[in-house]
Amino acid sequence: KTLWKSPTMRMKDPALEVNVDLKGIKHLLLLTSDANDGNSYDHADWGNAFIQHDGVAPKMLDNKIVLEMADSLMAFEVRGNKVYQLYFGSKLDHLEDTNVSGLAYPTLWDHPYTENAISMIQGDGKISLDLEYVGHEVKQRSDNQSEVLFKMRDPQYPVEVELHYLASKKENVIEQWAVVKNTGEKEVTVIHAASGFIGLRAHRYFLTTFTGSWGAEALMHEEQLVNGTKEIQSHTGTRTSQTGQPAFLLSLDHPAEEDRGEVILGNLAWSGNWRMRFSVDAFNRLTSQMGYDPTLSRYKLKKNETLETPKLILTHSSHGKGEATRNLHRWARKYGIRGGDVPRRILLNSWEGAYFSFDDKLIKRMISDAAKTGIELFVLDDGWFGKKHPRNNDRAGLGDWMVNTDKLKGGLQGLIDHAQKENIDFGIWVEPEMVNPKSELYENHPDWVIELPHRRQRLQRTQLGLDLANPDVQQYIFTVMDDLLGKHPGISYIKWDCNRAISDPGSNYLTSDRQEHLWIDYVKGYYKVLERITQKYPKVTFQVCGSGGGRTDYGSMKYHHEFWTSDNTDARERVMMQWSINHLYPAIATAAHVTEVPNHQTGRVTPIKYRFDVAMTGRLGFELRPERVPASDMEFSKRAIQAYKEIRPIVQFGDLYRLRSPFKNKMASMMYVYERKDKPTEALFFAFTTEKNMHDHSGPVKLKGLNPHSRYRLTEINLAKPGKHLTRVHNKTLGGDYLMQRGIAIPWRRGDYQSVVIKIVEVK
Repeated sequence: KTLWKSPTMRMKDPALEVNVDLKGIKHLLLLTSDANDGNSYDHADWGNAFIQHDGVAPKMLDNKIVLEMADSLMAFEVRGNKVYQLYFGSKLDHLEDTNVSGLAYPTLWDHPYTENAISMIQGDGKISLDLEYVGHEVKQRSDNQSEVLFKMRDPQYPVEVELHYLASKKENVIEQWAVVKNTGEKEVTVIHAASGFIGLRAHRYFLTTFTGSWGAEALMHEEQLVNGTKEIQSHTGTRTSQTGQPAFLLSLDHPAEEDRGEVILGNLAWSGNWRMRFSVDAFNRLTSQMGYDPTLSRYKLKKNETLETPKLILTHSSHGKGEATRNLHRWARKYGIRGGDVPRRILLNSWEGAYFSFDDKLIKRMISDAAKTGIELFVLDDGWFGKKHPRNNDRAGLGDWMVNTDKLKGGLQGLIDHAQKENIDFGIWVEPEMVNPKSELYENHPDWVIELPHRRQRLQRTQLGLDLANPDVQQYIFTVMDDLLGKHPGISYIKWDCNRAISDPGSNYLTSDRQEHLWIDYVKGYYKVLERITQKYPKVTFQVCGSGGGRTDYGSMKYHHEFWTSDNTDARERVMMQWSINHLYPAIATAAHVTEVPNHQTGRVTPIKYRFDVAMTGRLGFELRPERVPASDMEFSKRAIQAYKEIRPIVQFGDLYRLRSPFKNKMASMMYVYERKDKPTEALFFAFTTEKNMHDHSGPVKLKGLNPHSRYRLTEINLAKPGKHLTRVHNKTLGGDYLMQRGIAIPWRRGDYQSVVIKIVEVK
């Protein structure tokens, strides 16, 4: 075959550049171009050269493969028949100075006494796997993204593994995952397969995790890793981020700081059970692996079947965790969440305002009141469905997705028509993965639920989980959602909830020898349903909810525009939770609602301004009944909603800079900086007290992210009362250097839960 039409190819040496006659090449490089894939490369032996390329395709120097990004790089080296991780960190001028940090994906054969990335039972029953390098490919997906795929094979058994590394250059983010394939006649069993495996060397290691519980999700905790193994995991099957985010922040040599030090921020895109292990050996070497949790999850593969691990998302920063967060947020808005470039609407959700007790009149009144305040979307929560078993409480009706016309005389369409008349959008709550035993669905399909035979059924929130490993269940859920959205095109928003974990992991669909597949196949079924629905209804906004923050992960966010942060809407508690969760997810995806006081979770009373200012740091929304809001608070609400509409792009598309942590101070402060080409930079400064009767004298708060050579106009907004400014910088023009070196003094007055918001606009 003709491998190259030109008689020469261009190659580059660090010392000189030459044209090489193809006839003199011993090992050939095939370069292909394709309209869909861009450029791809298949390599045998590159000698001492690498392809000169104007895009972001990885380079090869000697036997080194380099994924280079704007400020960081990940490098590998092929030695003999093994792939080694060479380096992950900031850019280097001389990569040859680095030392190998370990195998990129070690097996139990490679590491019989320490951590390994994968283990397997072969067709002959032996626990044996050895992976040897057989080649690699490079695909340039776009001007900004390129992928390296390493191909490995066991020399004795018919097993292949592909290691994928996808780099987003501008965002300094790498996604990595593995694909395991059985190419033999006999069935094999994957005991465990990690998404990623990282080796590091440093003086000390500090790990930040994001753990909590219902009503107190994703709270940060940092600890030093010492000799031994630290493991974090979740076994709930569905609400797997309720007690811990599948994420970590690793700081080298000293505790994590905002603007100083080397950190790695990682997040697993998976909505099922997960595990992360960090091991420090006797020589102070750290190995870490992340992926789905292997507990009771051995996965069998027949001939030509594959198992693809979840994607591990990584970013590196040499300038502290603030830069790492901004890297991840930029990636998320572009690649990680649905519609990351589309502004989010201000909504009113009916739950805390009505719960299950409502009818047409109340909902229509809430819709009208919401429209009058400037709210853009009304969402009808739980309680609108069920006929034979009406959903008047949480004990019946779940699974029967037909409108309860005893409550809603005009059906959903009557509410949609009313919303359109009031010029406000309409959305609705669903929980399609669950069923009440007291429902028509359960009466007709009791075999569709997840349960263990010969054991009593254990209910959670008086409900059972449907088995999404079953294609019939997947089809039912799709049909229900298709029917709902197809018959009511006026529904523009879906709140997808999940209020139950998997406690009794038995599948009536999976065969007896594949019961352990449930934990993985459930998630795959969940994704299949969402893929079909979101492709058919691309304009409908989806919110993911898991009894609060139980489904907040980048696996679900691929199909959702936003997440419900927590059922705890207390403003002071949300300061802590949102501070933590926004290390990982951008404000545009963070649902933050203003609620009535006393709060239904804590009983705490906070001022209306404080509640608004906290909610304004995310996607602003409401959980209340407008008619019960005091007149003075309602007037403030109208002004605050209008203020948020004006600053919405700054919050939802700006870069987050954390200024003062509520975990270390009696206050919290952060800012968003929104830079656009040919337009003045805009920023927002937020500050909140976190204690009652606080009179703080901690000094001015220094700003970040501004141009030291520019001047900025400062305007205090969302005032409790017109003309009542808290700071002395209102309507002043100050230099970026002054604001970052001296900062803003906040003379907190004696009182409970105070806050301030300042808009900062560059003066050209």
